[in-house]
Amino acid sequence: MSHTRNLDIARDFLAAYWRADLAAALSHCAPGATIELAKSLPLVTPAPVAEVLPQIFRDVYPRFEGGRFNVTIDATLAGEQRVLVEYTARGRLTAGSSFDCRYAAVLEFGAGKIERLRMYTDTRYVAGALMS
Repeated sequence: MSHTRNLDIARDFLAAYWRADLAAALSHCAPGATIELAKSLPLVTPAPVAEVLPQIFRDVYPRFEGGRFNVTIDATLAGEQRVLVEYTARGRLTAGSSFDCRYAAVLEFGAGKIERLRMYTDTRYVAGALMS
């Protein structure tokens, strides 16, 4: 079933994304795959995943102690061409405070590869904690 395969690909992509493994993350994406974040965040999207992920890894992940955070997948929903993953990211920031935020990622597929990724979160919280 393609929805089960797509869910596995989505989980593998997100695991690579969370550990800042660009090559592994991109291996699950179609050429020209795009990412879309909320317009209120300082990253301009939609844009190619291959351009946005390095910016996030360079500018956002170092704000966490050790450049790492913990992620718990809270729920998933898979269809033939789309997967929804709800997750919570938690970590300690280098500024000394705790970070705890819920996200939803919608991944759209074509030919077994991610073609579009849309991320939803509390943008005010994320921008203040990770992008200011």
